[in-house]
Amino acid sequence: MKTGNVFSHIGWFFYGLLPVALSSFDVLIPTWVAMIIMFAILNIPRRKYEIKEFIKMEQKYKNCSDMEKKKGFDRWMKAKNNRLILIAALSFIWPFLLMGICLGFFDTRIGIIKGTLSISTSVSRFFDLKEACPPGPPCHVYATLPEDSATSVFINAHTNTEYEEVYVRY
Repeated sequence: MKTGNVFSHIGWFFYGLLPVALSSFDVLIPTWVAMIIMFAILNIPRRKYEIKEFIKMEQKYKNCSDMEKKKGFDRWMKAKNNRLILIAALSFIWPFLLMGICLGFFDTRIGIIKGTLSISTSVSRFFDLKEACPPGPPCHVYATLPEDSATSVFINAHTNTEYEEVYVRY
């Protein structure tokens, strides 16, 4: 593989990370869509490379026996399948590991910490955090004022995950 091809594949890999970046904060596209788009993007250079390799292989084995052609074709198919498995694995693993990114300020308990900033993902929070709130009453309750604070207010309550509904009496 030539150096230009390596840089081309690296460039395509970074193009493949674009949908992952768009899905990481769970705002623009779902993670499963990012997986599909990344798989499609990473398959573009793979297909172009395999077509070139197939043409080279045909020319190389043009005057060879059927047995040698079969061995060469089998090696090519195995390499092709390995590339496809690698692309499928990358298309699943990267979006999965980066889904649910959260940027936290002044929370240095979890994630990658740089000064007062922490960056965590759903996967890192799954392994690093115990229960965010213990069972029982809400552990954090706070109010957020909207633009028209004369007639409304947002009440936020953080509870344990076993509660599906929370009722506020005032």
